[in-house]
Amino acid sequence: MKITPELRRQVEDTIAAIRAMLVSGKLPPPANDARCKEYSLNDICQPQVLSQQEK
Repeated sequence: MKITPELRRQVEDTIAAIRAMLVSGKLPPPANDARCKEYSLNDICQPQVLSQQEK
């Protein structure tokens, strides 16, 4: 994979977003989409319950 200016910018933006999340002390809400269907920890994660609480 070639490191392009666009890729470098995406990495820098992602790093900044992760740092901001860590400083805030708040986790983003869990995804509640097709990825969850076969997720082995779905019973523990309970994304459907958490997504209903945020409405």
